[in-house]
Amino acid sequence: MYYSSRAKVITHGVPVPLTTDRVMASWVEIVADPSNTSWVYVGGPNTTRGGGPLSKTYEGIPIKPGVWLLMREMGGYAFYDLRYIMVDSETDGDSVDFVYGRS
Repeated sequence: MYYSSRAKVITHGVPVPLTTDRVMASWVEIVADPSNTSWVYVGGPNTTRGGGPLSKTYEGIPIKPGVWLLMREMGGYAFYDLRYIMVDSETDGDSVDFVYGRS
């Protein structure tokens, strides 16, 4: 079974978690909304935006609008906790859609 949701960056420079509640998943696919006006950055608690992917002033994985990132199953009893996967962007209001599940 899989589930889907959306995370929206209200204020650029302030990372937001994919979820605010504890949600465990063995895989998650994150898609930067095609209508975003800038890159989004996905990572851990230190994720920050930073002038585009060539500036090297960001932390996280840069994703341009319409592109997706798959975080695959880790195997065994290890799961991703979606409240610790953070998203930031260059522009207020940019967002990501994501689907996740458990094997």
